[in-house]
Amino acid sequence: FFFFFFAKPSTVMAIDPVNKAKFTEFLTQACAGPMMGLYRSPLLMESIGGNYGSAIRSMLARYFNTVWMNLLQDDDDYVTTIFLEINHRSPVCLIHALFAVAMKVLPTEPIPAVTVDENGNSVPVPIDMMRSIIHAAMQEAIEQVMEEDDILNHVCSGKTLAEERERWAGEGKPEEDFFTFGQPQNNDNNENNDENNDQQ
Repeated sequence: FFFFFFAKPSTVMAIDPVNKAKFTEFLTQACAGPMMGLYRSPLLMESIGGNYGSAIRSMLARYFNTVWMNLLQDDDDYVTTIFLEINHRSPVCLIHALFAVAMKVLPTEPIPAVTVDENGNSVPVPIDMMRSIIHAAMQEAIEQVMEEDDILNHVCSGKTLAEERERWAGEGKPEEDFFTFGQPQNNDNNENNDENNDQQ
């Protein structure tokens, strides 16, 4: 099973300085969230459908839907502040970039969650230790991608956050998803069944 992700189109022209440290900080916690969610509640994956890779990608897309509404409503200080600190003109373009990097770094299999105690017995990794392991792994992977692919190295012509809020208010402040989901499908021949299918 897999989901199609359809996202708001981004508009890109040509260099807009971006705070890579803040980009990495935000995306690290965003990626770690669904991974920790599945570590704490393995049965959650069954309720979402699909394998581990598609499950965490689906959860991340839903998280970005929440982030998008946070930005429009200005009801989460952390989200608004860090998006402004990342310093990119268009929040739509920025979410596209965040999700694109996430697709490159999110694993398709869970990180091993068993360690060995002092007696040589296999025991589950404590939650706090697992959180640190996941955060470190995601941060390192994101930093590497950002070094190899300067994904935000352009001048953006998309709407600013203020303009997006004005548009949204003019439409009556509806509940608005950034990502929408197609119906799960059986497709054994599709090797990219957990990749993002953004319509840009």
